[in-house]
Amino acid sequence: MAADMANVDEIIETLGLQSVRDRVAGTLSYGLQKKVGVAIGLATRPKLLLMDEPAAGLNSQESHEFGELITIIKQRYNLTVLLVEHHIALVRRISSKIIVIAQGRVIAEGAPDEVLSNPQVIESYLGTRNAEG
Repeated sequence: MAADMANVDEIIETLGLQSVRDRVAGTLSYGLQKKVGVAIGLATRPKLLLMDEPAAGLNSQESHEFGELITIIKQRYNLTVLLVEHHIALVRRISSKIIVIAQGRVIAEGAPDEVLSNPQVIESYLGTRNAEG
């Protein structure tokens, strides 16, 4: 039990949730609720953390901070993070490998800069008209 509480305390500190520790999650801001969700996931000590659109609903600053937090979590807990995300700047910043799926099939995989400059990825997500300027 003491080891579990120590784990919870460490997670709360890592995620910067000390000031809201005793509050009901539903009373917190949307960004803090997302952090609580991550904390719940980390409490099970996973080797893989699946995050579905973690930047959805966050403003640019919150998204940037959440990306930094994901990087810290990956390093501190030695985790693999499987991220489903459409916020390309966030994906590029925190990923070491990207797999792009379009219409149910993999169209590219590899290092972020390589994948995000792939013509098929650009066409699938930006359209050829937008990609040309």
